[in-house]
Amino acid sequence: MENLIEASETLKQRLLLGGLSEVLMIAASRQYVRAWGREMKPVHMRAVWFLRAELWRLSIAGRPDLGAEERVALVDGLLAPALDGDAADEVCLALLGRLFQILLIIDLAQVLPY
Repeated sequence: MENLIEASETLKQRLLLGGLSEVLMIAASRQYVRAWGREMKPVHMRAVWFLRAELWRLSIAGRPDLGAEERVALVDGLLAPALDGDAADEVCLALLGRLFQILLIIDLAQVLPY
């Protein structure tokens, strides 16, 4: 009987230590993801500014009659979710990816024959 009680106590200790170890690993991985998000922010902002310049270029080519203030409002309105710090990362990534796709299609349409 004493062996069973000791085995039960050892099992409890192992379960407790194993559970604690898993909780600490989860907390560490959450911190890693949070740090990765902060490190990727400059990359996202660089993409936003590149897209802003390209959209500005396309706007000048397609709508030369627009004034600078209107052009800024339109381009910044399109990029607002990516420029806004409150938007979810997934939303920003989806927006940037889609805008890069659109720019690629526009550039290819200008080069490829119909």
